[in-house]
Amino acid sequence: MSFLVIDGVDGAGKGTQVALLADALRARGRTVHVTCEPSDHPIGAMIRRYLRHELTQSVPGWDAMALLFAADRMQHLEHEIRPHLALGHTVISDRYDASSIAYQSAMRGPADSREADEALAWIAAINAHAQRPDLTVLLDLDPEIAAERRKTRGGSEELLEKRELQRRVRAQYGKLPRVRPHDRIVTIDASPPPEQVHALILAAVLG
Repeated sequence: MSFLVIDGVDGAGKGTQVALLADALRARGRTVHVTCEPSDHPIGAMIRRYLRHELTQSVPGWDAMALLFAADRMQHLEHEIRPHLALGHTVISDRYDASSIAYQSAMRGPADSREADEALAWIAAINAHAQRPDLTVLLDLDPEIAAERRKTRGGSEELLEKRELQRRVRAQYGKLPRVRPHDRIVTIDASPPPEQVHALILAAVLG
């Protein structure tokens, strides 16, 4: 297994779990490359500026944002993920297309709406050529708990971190198997202490 993704709502502990998993795999002799989305490539850098409210004119709507993320993903694959996989490295990404599917469809409307479901399918389709991960770990966490965790890390609220949107996002993550039926997806409760969550993730990876 070489291409691993850890995904979930903001504040679920993705960064912590990516670091713990990378250390655990390196201790087992693997060469590990850690990356994230939005990427550090040009399109990803622009997306980050929108998310941090540094670009305030012509802010993309849900559909334009989904296209930007899809373009960043293909650049990320071409210039970073695939080259490392070709060298036999294990790649761990903090977010991938599951984030686009959940977040941008949640921006479209309530989770139980026809509009959100249509957006879900469309976003999955525009990412159809993105290489599939060997495993996607979804960290599931109550958005209220996630919001409290985000407070402890400091910094201002980003564009997609509003609580109502995060509640919609959580619901949309639950629909991921519908549009990615052939992906290996494991959902893990992110509310226990990080060491316990890490043990479950490591078991899923090694299993």
